[in-house]
Amino acid sequence: MTKQRDLRLDLIRSAAVVMVLSVHFFLNCGFYDLPVQGRRVEAAAIVRTGLMSCVPLFLLLSGWLLGSRRWSPRYYKGALRVVVAYGLAGTACFLFRGLALHGPLSPKTWLREMLQFSAAPYGWYIAMYLGLFLLIPFLNAMWAALEQRERKFLIATLLLVAVAPSIDNITAIWQIQLLPDWWNRLYPIAYYCIGMQLREHPIPWRWPVCLLGAAASTVCGGLVHIYLVKGGPLTYLEVTYWGGLFTVTTAVLLFSALRQWPVERWPGAVRWCLERLSRLSLSVYLISWIPDQLVYPWLARRIPAAVDRLTWFPAAVGAVLLISLPLAQVLVWLEGGILRLTDRLLPEKRLEISR
Repeated sequence: MTKQRDLRLDLIRSAAVVMVLSVHFFLNCGFYDLPVQGRRVEAAAIVRTGLMSCVPLFLLLSGWLLGSRRWSPRYYKGALRVVVAYGLAGTACFLFRGLALHGPLSPKTWLREMLQFSAAPYGWYIAMYLGLFLLIPFLNAMWAALEQRERKFLIATLLLVAVAPSIDNITAIWQIQLLPDWWNRLYPIAYYCIGMQLREHPIPWRWPVCLLGAAASTVCGGLVHIYLVKGGPLTYLEVTYWGGLFTVTTAVLLFSALRQWPVERWPGAVRWCLERLSRLSLSVYLISWIPDQLVYPWLARRIPAAVDRLTWFPAAVGAVLLISLPLAQVLVWLEGGILRLTDRLLPEKRLEISR
């Protein structure tokens, strides 16, 4: 009997990948070279602040889905799908860069870039996620051993050491550093633990309230960022980055809103599209660098002024998504063949460790 898919989880994953492609619009359209002046650029800065919750949504979803996994030798086989997906996307991007953009094509360069997670230029997420994946069984064991009160204090501690230092972007105005930022890269673990907590104890607010709260956090974060750059280019600031205070707030509230979204009466075609996008999301994310190199140079040639390209935001993101989907489907077909081959070469019994 096939387990019925939870369409709300597909919705979260699909929303996250579209938001990632949207963040890449700002990366590739010249937005970060613009001075943050004028209503159009300021509005774009606020939108970009909200979109930065894309990666946190994936991490929260990991905590929600994988919080019950326990350590076993066969657990590590689960990383194979991620590695194969990256390997295929990285090879495709490497070949595109070499053949279409006249980059280096030597096997040595390919191997070096694959090991550095730069063959697919958006592969930094894979480097981060594989490390988290290796830690998950042990994080779960620690979580299971804690009482509810201790779990809350664990999350509070992670927020203190990994998220709270981002407010130094604000306190720097008075030339004060309140908290050390040594541990700010622990944010993936913080999101993972929050995801586990949300599964067991969801936020009690209804989805419209959560959505309104996410919007308010986005606007506040965007206005703070605009104030801090003081009319200069929209530089990266920790307070609105992946582990920033406003990003955490927006991501948790948006996750909670989407988790309650009324999807039961959606048409079958919409449900099917959502499920397909969810299944392809990892490969869409990794391979989207290729259509980025096609869409955004074309847009720059047609619209010389970067500020005028902001109007093309929906069209450009839609074009990248539509090109990425068939490319990702091909990669997923190849991935399935490779995984079936490895299943025959590495049967489950070989993964057992004799006691």
